[in-house]
Amino acid sequence: MQIQSYLLSALLISIFVSGIDSESARKRIYGGSLAGIGEFPYMVSLRRDGVHDCGGALISAKHVLTAYHCISDGYNNLTAVVGTNSLKTGGTAYRIEKVLIYPPFDGDVVKDAYDHDIAVLTLEQEVKLSHRVSSIPLASSALKSGASVHFTGWGDDYSQRNTKFMQKLKVTAMNNLDCEAHYQKYGYGFLVKKNQSICTFRDVGYGACFGDSGAPLIYEGEIVGVLSIGFDMCAIGIPDLFESVFYYLDFIRYAMTH
Repeated sequence: MQIQSYLLSALLISIFVSGIDSESARKRIYGGSLAGIGEFPYMVSLRRDGVHDCGGALISAKHVLTAYHCISDGYNNLTAVVGTNSLKTGGTAYRIEKVLIYPPFDGDVVKDAYDHDIAVLTLEQEVKLSHRVSSIPLASSALKSGASVHFTGWGDDYSQRNTKFMQKLKVTAMNNLDCEAHYQKYGYGFLVKKNQSICTFRDVGYGACFGDSGAPLIYEGEIVGVLSIGFDMCAIGIPDLFESVFYYLDFIRYAMTH
């Protein structure tokens, strides 16, 4: 897809100054390659009224980890689809029973998504595990800068059309100070928080874009991050921002048992 040429300052105002609009904040992958069937069995497509809205990861047979702003509009019409790399065919849909966000209180409470953009969804019933559907372990340690990581999602192609099939993308974890410097150029260095944030980068033309929020960041078979908010332009050379799973480990474990 072609990178849209909008006035950056206006976009930043619409995203950050006026408050994060949950629709415009959702992101999709630029420059990814096709993910094979069953290659990422933990991947979840969160669909609102049957239409893909966000990504997520199955962290147990009954729990999905995603971004808070993906459910900030409510979750009564949201389903979690597992077991397929396609948005058109296959997979099984599960309804959401409840949501916990950080700090642990009901997901209907309004808050700023960029403070703690993470949520644990509890499904109404356990998913049936198989070679195409399985959970992924939580991070066992903090991710170090320079690590080679990857994330997945259902991204637009270069004609700005939503792809039918899951995409994958390898990226590199950045030092948070370097990442903060990128964001500070536009006055938003506060979005990058020590220990709480993970930044990734590959090159111009590669990265997250609309619709892929909540996507899991993976390192050595563990989920280490959850794709958070970002700029309203895609793959323009600004690092992608993830919430650190290791930072929120106690909360996630609490949410899975309450």
